[in-house]
Amino acid sequence: MSASAANLTRAQADSLEAHVDAVTLALQALAVLLIREREALTHRAAAGALEDVARIKQSAVEQVAGLYALLRSSLDALGDPRASLPDSVLALKRTHPNLSERVERLVALTRECHRANQDNGVLVSAGLRNAGQAMDTLRAVGAAPGADTQIYGPPGHGNRTSAGDRLTVRA
Repeated sequence: MSASAANLTRAQADSLEAHVDAVTLALQALAVLLIREREALTHRAAAGALEDVARIKQSAVEQVAGLYALLRSSLDALGDPRASLPDSVLALKRTHPNLSERVERLVALTRECHRANQDNGVLVSAGLRNAGQAMDTLRAVGAAPGADTQIYGPPGHGNRTSAGDRLTVRA
């Protein structure tokens, strides 16, 4: 931030506080969604429930990104537009200690959301890997010598054997 940014008017400082608070609130909402997503993933929620959480989460991420862009614009207008956002935030904390606690909370929430999203990504990857392995197993069973090549019929029900609805097990 430039020397003029160190001498913010009360209105400018209030505006920055409002921007920081808005981003913080949006991040808190995103953190809750990430917890809901983790719970849905760990409890193997129905696909529709996961899609709902993903859709809401995407909207929340877009909101946070927009609010961060507004904060960045405010900081650029007050300081050096070539400075990175982290550098601008650090300068803001140094020059305006009353914002320091709010900015610390903002930075901590950003890190928590990033980490939670990465953790959820690992859960999604593991789920996809497990589903792929299950599909490979089903394909392998269907490809065994003498086995039907199709494990499930078109409506998702097991293929019928000549014995009707009886399950036929082959060794």
